[in-house]
Amino acid sequence: MDRYYEQLTSAYRSKLYDMYGFLMIVMAVIFALFIFNSLFPVAIIAGGLGVLFFFLRQKVYVEYEYVFTNGDVDIDIIMAAKKRKRLVSFDIKSVIAMAPVGSYSLDGAPKGKKLIAYPKNNKEKVFITIVNKDNAVIEVHFTPNEEFVNLCFRTNPQNIKKT
Repeated sequence: MDRYYEQLTSAYRSKLYDMYGFLMIVMAVIFALFIFNSLFPVAIIAGGLGVLFFFLRQKVYVEYEYVFTNGDVDIDIIMAAKKRKRLVSFDIKSVIAMAPVGSYSLDGAPKGKKLIAYPKNNKEKVFITIVNKDNAVIEVHFTPNEEFVNLCFRTNPQNIKKT
């Protein structure tokens, strides 16, 4: 029996996202005004800044996707609802410990490279998953929902704590 579950976090659109959009429009207007008045150096600078604000705007609009497939967990970041990048992939059986932040189950667990995989405006329960991957310890901080946690628990009940 195949077990597959996909969870998408809500997108985080910060005030910085709106500010970059406004600055991008302002730079486009300045570019248009100065290109027609033959002030090319100012127009080129405004155009370059407009392009810079465009790319910065895409980086601040992020959401995360958690996928559970037959014991494999994949965590991706999606930027600007277009570009996807794999943050981490691991087998749930290689998890040393998984519990909510502040749980006594994480006491004494090894510390490793910290990976944050949830939006900044998060209001849900954050879980820490400590994974032994390629002889290195990784701490994955993410916000799985109850069904995702239950699937992980059914696969590795000794190391997954729900509370």
